[in-house]
Amino acid sequence: KMLNRALSTKEIDILFKIRWFIQSLNSEIKETNDLKIVYRIDYLSENDFEKFQDKNSSNELISFNNYLICNINKPNLFQYKTNMKTILFQIETTIDIPNDGEIFLPFQNIYRIKSIEELNDCWIINLININKDDEQLYELTNDLRIQIENPIIIIQLGKLLLLNNDYCHADYFARLLFKDESLKDNPTLLASLAALHHLLGSMDNKNKNYRA
Repeated sequence: KMLNRALSTKEIDILFKIRWFIQSLNSEIKETNDLKIVYRIDYLSENDFEKFQDKNSSNELISFNNYLICNINKPNLFQYKTNMKTILFQIETTIDIPNDGEIFLPFQNIYRIKSIEELNDCWIINLININKDDEQLYELTNDLRIQIENPIIIIQLGKLLLLNNDYCHADYFARLLFKDESLKDNPTLLASLAALHHLLGSMDNKNKNYRA
């Protein structure tokens, strides 16, 4: 819960402190050659659900900003009646499923919406997990990859925050990196950080946000 909350609210300091845990968690998620379906019940407000409906006709791609906890067993929708929209995600994935039948889908996964169907006041959203070689995904992200390119992956996050005009988080993240003693011996990282701070300074100058 703490991890998903930090991901959804961009709690940079928490994510930075547990970055090795996230890396370890992702390394334990194994791919297979078999396509299988897993299920997840969720509840969406009217506005959030409309976003899915808008994407349905165009076969668009979506992602989630948290880990999805799914199950191999299809749940009974009639047990989940609420005032919000009850959504059953049926997700096709090649990720290996452990013996307990519960699976974590990484937050960096990208999905294609296959269909959205109504069933007895509930909604079934069919998704398929696509890989990084997907042509549509490549076309959508190629320009972005060029703009945030850096030999240090962690710096790419700072550049991405800047690209999204999230100046406060980018500034905080850069300062967090500079203060981390474990990174002091990496000259490539320090050079990249200097470049990132130059970008931050350029934004300050553009916004006339002069500091003492």
